[in-house]
Parts: sequence; C-alpha cells; structure tokens
Amino acid sequence: MKSNTKKIIAVLLVLMLSLSVLSACGGETLSGKYICIDMVSEDDEMSYADLKALMSFAEEEWVDPYLEFLDGENFKIEFMDEGENGTYKVNGNSIDLTSDGETITGKIDGKKITLEIEGTKMVFEKK
Repeated sequence: MKSNTKKIIAVLLVLMLSLSVLSACGGETLSGKYICIDMVSEDDEMSYADLKALMSFAEEEWVDPYLEFLDGENFKIEFMDEGENGTYKVNGNSIDLTSDGETITGKIDGKKITLEIEGTKMVFEKK
C-alpha cells in the first residue's frame, strides 16, 4: 500500500511540474511605458537629438514617442500627438505588434524594444 502511495505522489509531482513548464511556454506579457530613446531614418538626414533640438528651437512642445503595454495583449503607440492601438504577442526576444491588419515585428533586448516602422528604426526603453 505504501509503495502505491509513493507512486501516486511521484506521478502527481511529475504532472504538476509538466504543467508549470508548459504554462511558461505561452507568450510573455509586457507592461508599462517604453519611451523612445533613439530614432534613425533610412536617409539618416537628422539625428533624433537634432530633431528634438529643432522642435525646441521652433518653440514646439516635444513629447517623446512612447510605446505602452496596457494589459496582456493590448498596446498603444504615440508619436507627435498621433496614436495607434493594437495587440501584441511576444515570442522569445521577438515581438509582433498588430494594428489595423498590419504587423510589425520588433526585437526585445532586456529593457529595450527596437522597431522598424516605414524605414525608421526606433529604440524604446522601459521607464
């Protein structure tokens, strides 16, 4: 009787460990706000710092673009008073952002996310 109890406990422990490993295989979720720290366009005519300085010189209020993760699947991206909402999915160090039927794939590196949008590479960092 004792050997059967030990076997049952061993099987239950294996099942519990297997379930915890499988649940970790699902998509990771992100949270909070990631602020744009760098932006480089294909033509590379102006650096991100130059753009911010120009806006300041023109007495225009500059608000750093940001990427905000609202919950386990939704995001918001804001740039120059224009925003987009959509859904996201994380797979390892890759992230897919989907809005209005278009998907952009980016790279996650620690607290940074790099996206390429219409020829412009944007680097966001979690704040």
